[in-house]
Amino acid sequence: MKKIVLFANTAWYLYNFRLPLAHALVERGWHVILIAPKDRYIASLRDQGFTVIELRMNRRSLNPLQELALILRLSHLLKGLKPNVIFNFTIKCVVHGSIAARLAGLHRRVNTVAGMGSVFSSRHWAMKPLKPAVRFLMKHSLAGRHSHCIVQNPDDQTFFLNNGIISPGQLHLIKGSGVDGSRFQPSASWLARQSHTPTPTSPYPSCSGNKRVLFASRLLRSKGIDYFIGAAKQLGEAYEFCIAGQPDPGNPESLQQEDLDQLCHTNITLLGHIEDMAPLLRSVDLVVLPSMYGEGVPRILVEAAATGLPLIAFDTAGCREIVVDGRNGYLVKPGNQQALNQAIQSIFSSQQHYQTLATNSRRHFLSQFEQCSVIAATINIIDLTAADNKIPATSASN
Repeated sequence: MKKIVLFANTAWYLYNFRLPLAHALVERGWHVILIAPKDRYIASLRDQGFTVIELRMNRRSLNPLQELALILRLSHLLKGLKPNVIFNFTIKCVVHGSIAARLAGLHRRVNTVAGMGSVFSSRHWAMKPLKPAVRFLMKHSLAGRHSHCIVQNPDDQTFFLNNGIISPGQLHLIKGSGVDGSRFQPSASWLARQSHTPTPTSPYPSCSGNKRVLFASRLLRSKGIDYFIGAAKQLGEAYEFCIAGQPDPGNPESLQQEDLDQLCHTNITLLGHIEDMAPLLRSVDLVVLPSMYGEGVPRILVEAAATGLPLIAFDTAGCREIVVDGRNGYLVKPGNQQALNQAIQSIFSSQQHYQTLATNSRRHFLSQFEQCSVIAATINIIDLTAADNKIPATSASN
């Protein structure tokens, strides 16, 4: 039986983003082993029937000795497991997983870089000296005839090629990790507008009865949370602004709990961490992500599009793949608070305009981002890597 290792920096990521891929690989005859640091999703992955190996790591560590020790621990694991292929996710795991694999004599590697992340997007002073170092490490980590890399948007594809990080024949574009369109479906009110039938009660009733505008992401300043709060304050009581997410205390870019405490007496509803996004998305009217982060294709925007919601985002890499300006929402110049406010108002300028944007969102999702097509394209690259065949370059999502 062919054996594959999926390596990520959190079990949460594997459970929420890659579980369908893991099941699809099992159905195709692969023995799937998952490696990640311990968190509460380890048990959930094991409940799904997977072999899960806990690997001690600090995803924010910059200590060279700690990182070398991590690579050696992973290399030792890989020598014992002897997989046919290792599949690494996120920049840190791509670098560490590739180096460890090469030390273990494992040459067949598939890597996914879902956006350039905080190293390349953050304005924090500590990140600046890391850029050339990470670029160097990625170039040498991805080297090798049997190494292949998947990126999620054309901007990242261009960055990799222009910087000579990997050859064109080993770089593949697949937009996003896939979202299940049967789970993320339009709301009852959306369907009712199509058929003119009454709508059932939402599990997330509006506190104010106003149009509900949602931000759902990590509460990082590079994700645009300050601009979302700015829109809430400046647009007054015309809308109900909702924030789904929680502080990340170890991240210097994150809002902290005291920042959230100051919002308690505003028109902002704090929802905290939401385990299941599908019911929440069916209860809101608009999703806004004013992100300047190094996105791949933001999953929240893909889930919102699947739900038939209009979208607003800053015109940045990844966001422009799912938001088609004027068709299913608006792209706003990054950092322009006034333009963001105007875009929110424009979404609701008329019922007909809103419904057109909402319908186009669902159609755009189905055309490129449905889970089954993304998984099929990904497994094709894995199968061909394991078979030692030359993989034709992928220039568009499947």
